[in-house]
Amino acid sequence: MTDSELDAQLRAMRVPERDADYWDWFPRRVVAEVRAGVPSRPERPAAIRLLSRVAWAGGFAVFAALAAFCVQSPQHCPLRVVVASVESVVRFPADLAQLPQHVSAVMRVDRGLGALVEEQP
Repeated sequence: MTDSELDAQLRAMRVPERDADYWDWFPRRVVAEVRAGVPSRPERPAAIRLLSRVAWAGGFAVFAALAAFCVQSPQHCPLRVVVASVESVVRFPADLAQLPQHVSAVMRVDRGLGALVEEQP
């Protein structure tokens, strides 16, 4: 059924017999019923509420464990390891650009895999 067919059928239907007072109050009643019947926020199922609480609690527990680990062992703190890794990645292109200046020869070792790197004297 297309929109035009539906519109034609709706226009062909007769309006129920109501007094004028009913039609005067109809918009106000609809608005009042909508406001009274629809909660401001839909209620979530209990399983979803439980899962969201478990997720928040798990995240907090992981954060607390990382914080305790950083306080107990600062040199092995995961945050410091991440920062050092990022700094290393940022510094890599500059180190790679300087490589040809510091290497005099790269040779193939006949015994096994690998390369022999000699620094310039």
